[in-house]
Amino acid sequence: MTNYSRNLAVVLLALPSFVMAQTVTADFGSHLSTTYPISPGIIGTQYSNPMPATAINSFYSAGFRTIRTYGWMQSVYASKTPDWTKLDPNLDAIKNSNVGKTPGFRVILELTYTPPWLIPTQMGCPAPGAARSYQVPPTDVSTWAKLAQSIVAHVDQKYPGLVTDVEIWNEPELGTFCTSPNDATHRSSRYLALYAAAAPLIRAQATTDNASIRIGGPTITNAGGILQFIGGLVN
Repeated sequence: MTNYSRNLAVVLLALPSFVMAQTVTADFGSHLSTTYPISPGIIGTQYSNPMPATAINSFYSAGFRTIRTYGWMQSVYASKTPDWTKLDPNLDAIKNSNVGKTPGFRVILELTYTPPWLIPTQMGCPAPGAARSYQVPPTDVSTWAKLAQSIVAHVDQKYPGLVTDVEIWNEPELGTFCTSPNDATHRSSRYLALYAAAAPLIRAQATTDNASIRIGGPTITNAGGILQFIGGLVN
């Protein structure tokens, strides 16, 4: 949804200066007309860093009921001992904003990126410690999956019912999801291995916690990669 916002901003900035100001009303919560049958709540918002309550409440006032936010795995597990202060402020802010709201926000939690001690050394990819090397997927998918499971366990315990959806990784079709060789076939294969390792552990943890969640992924921003990834997941 962020891409739509960027495109809209570009269009507005490109308007001639002599155009008179207009009022635009966006309604994301009620679609009574069958002419444009878009389900209520289908549009959500991205929330990456802690924001003031007034900003989060503005999302709610606009009709948004879904917030997608990072699980900050690379920061929580900067060492092998988790630092939950890298994640909790985001979820605390949403939880606090939900007080008195029915329904409140539901959270899509992105479990993505690689902790520094789990980043592999691969030819043609950013070396561990280099800028944005956390986007390189781990070759040790089993360990990564266990870290993802531990984050779900923490969230279920501290924020019961807040996270309703878990997304495994983000934009693995892009070259920043670097494999060796770094082509679409190898990126897809690595992602499927990551998903296959993590999804069952996340599901088992949710079952143990008596939590109701949906597990999904990946988020695709390059339309050319959609069929390959959907085909791989379906098969």
